[in-house]
This record gives sequence, C-alpha cells and structure tokens, in this order.
Amino acid sequence: MAWTAEQTGHFLDYPVETEHRFYGLFHIIALRGLRRGEACTLAWSDVNWDARALAVTEQLGQDSWEIIQGRAAPAARLASRNLPPPAN
Repeated sequence: MAWTAEQTGHFLDYPVETEHRFYGLFHIIALRGLRRGEACTLAWSDVNWDARALAVTEQLGQDSWEIIQGRAAPAARLASRNLPPPAN
C-alpha cells in the first residue's frame, strides 16, 4: 500500500506533536523509503555524520516463525545502499 502525501503528513504529525522518541526513524522510513526490516537493524555506526548519509547493509526477515538477520539480499531493491539526507 502506498500512502498519499496527505496520509504521510498525518503519520508524521503524530510523533511531532507527542515528541515521540522515534520521530527521526519514522521520518526516514516515510520519506527515504527505508523498509521495516532495514530499520530494525540500524546502529549508530551506520550513520556517517560528516557525509550526512545512512548506510543500509542489513535487514531482518522472517522464515515461518524464525527471525533472520543478515545482509540485504541481492534481489532486494538496492541490496546495500547509502541514503542521502532529504532535501530541505
């Protein structure tokens, strides 16, 4: 399901209004296309503050009832990628 710009705006309004601690993560997921499984594996070491980039190299997946963590699959959208900051 793809959200409209209005739906995305409503989604991002709530964490701003409530000062939710994951607002930054919700912002990256909504506006940069980060997938849930990728977001779950992020670590501070994935952030390059100087380049203002986020390295996405791993993801969580599920096989039946087993949770699997590993490198992004080659068939995945961009497998391993760097996300630049959104335009202001």
